Amino acid sequence: MTDAASSIIRALGFTSSGGGSEVYSAFRIATIPSSYSGSGRPTLQFDGETSPTVRTYPYLSSYTPAAGDRVLVALVNHGGCILGKIM
Repeated sequence: MTDAASSIIRALGFTSSGGGSEVYSAFRIATIPSSYSGSGRPTLQFDGETSPTVRTYPYLSSYTPAAGDRVLVALVNHGGCILGKIM
């Protein structure tokens, strides 16, 4: 990574606070578990994790969640919002 790219990433707050080179993404990919009934906010199972979250996640009004959907999640503050299904 170039020095300019590293500077931009640090300025946007996507690196660890310890000054390391670890980069954080503002997005994650997850799957809506098969246990989702189709009503209310779904829980998610993020890629690389072995069990679904306890937390439920809001979603954009243009998307209707369904069990088994692979979704893109924008990380916001200490939670996130489902942006939609990955086709």
